[in-house]
Amino acid sequence: MRILQMSNFILNICKITFTQIVLVGLFPSESLSGNAANAIDHFTPEKIKALGQFRTQVKNILYVDYQHTDIYLIRWLQARNLDSNRAKEMLVKNLNWRKENNIDDIRNDKDMHRLHKKFPFTTNLRAKDGSPVGEYQLPRWDLRKIMIAGKREMMARYAAYYQETMFQLTLQLNQTNYIFLMDSNGLNTRQHICLTCLPFYLDFVISYENNYPNLARPIIVVNCKFKLSFAFQSYSDYFSSYSSTNFRR
Repeated sequence: MRILQMSNFILNICKITFTQIVLVGLFPSESLSGNAANAIDHFTPEKIKALGQFRTQVKNILYVDYQHTDIYLIRWLQARNLDSNRAKEMLVKNLNWRKENNIDDIRNDKDMHRLHKKFPFTTNLRAKDGSPVGEYQLPRWDLRKIMIAGKREMMARYAAYYQETMFQLTLQLNQTNYIFLMDSNGLNTRQHICLTCLPFYLDFVISYENNYPNLARPIIVVNCKFKLSFAFQSYSDYFSSYSSTNFRR
């Protein structure tokens, strides 16, 4: 997997947190553009044609209003290189997954609320263009403890809880994407990158790629130490080429 290098120059000169950098918009605007109306204006003729075909194929299986929007449908097409048949197959699997795991109501799951207190993330930050920022506070997590306790399945659901929370927030704000942000300063091998912990990252990546493709742009990890980079590299085959190009560290 090719992980894009974030400019150390910006961090060294600004001497402020990465959260502040995102909020004041020091990154090029095109990399953070998430407004739905603006995104539609930039659809190519090829995308418009593919979108029309795809909409015809899937309109009878969609059951929520937002699923009929161009912005929602184009993500599945882009994830399958505008191949409408493969995109439909992917979308059908996603809709089945949502129903089987009650994802539409996961934000009301009390178990997830309890986990959120122990494994926090924040959603109140916004980029310059209004895109929501999901600040992933992994250093505060005792990931090893819960994974050793045999709670992998619960944590996989919690990964979906995070992703669904950010997805619904992009809809509420009329944005096409959110910004995934994690400051890895404070991570340690035993608590966060141990062999017992690694399956969580795998579950997170698979859940994202299968069910929320192209939603996090960019994906930013600050202070990414070698051991964490190794963890990302271990699961590089599970990242789409599209997601790989959105990584910055």
